[in-house]
Amino acid sequence: GSPLNKINTDYIYIEPNGGAINLGAGTLALTNATIRDYTVSGLGGGIYVKDGTAILPDIKLLNNKAGYGGAIAVDANERTENIDVTIGYDVANPDSILQALNYSHSDCPQISGNIADEEGGAIYYNANEKTSFKIYCLNEENNTANGEFAFHESDFIKTTGKEGIFLLEPKHDN
Repeated sequence: GSPLNKINTDYIYIEPNGGAINLGAGTLALTNATIRDYTVSGLGGGIYVKDGTAILPDIKLLNNKAGYGGAIAVDANERTENIDVTIGYDVANPDSILQALNYSHSDCPQISGNIADEEGGAIYYNANEKTSFKIYCLNEENNTANGEFAFHESDFIKTTGKEGIFLLEPKHDN
């Protein structure tokens, strides 16, 4: 099928994981999308990935709330086949799916105003050897983790698990 590029986020939908999107397999490519004002009790206020590929070159994840990962959560386990999440756009190695869509990158993603009741105000990343999470450019601000054991550093991202790949390119838009 064709990639999803618009999401109606005019309501709050309460589910344990993934307020707007719960990705369990396949490939999701979101361009020019905003996911705003979702609340879940579990993981990933905006997006929850338990398997599959998520390509998010210019996503806006705004004012979402979850127990873990206010904006987005990746949660690998022993049944995970492959998780590959990309936020931003790798100019040096453009994604073939985005090329097929004639995608033209202009804005870096924005993740702001998200809240985790526990850890990972913006992102919660539970990794294993079958996961990768890459961020190429990002505007990130005002994300908060409120958990008793959440340190200030987890306002942006909380990483846990083992052997996963996490790539954060040093150049960010401010």
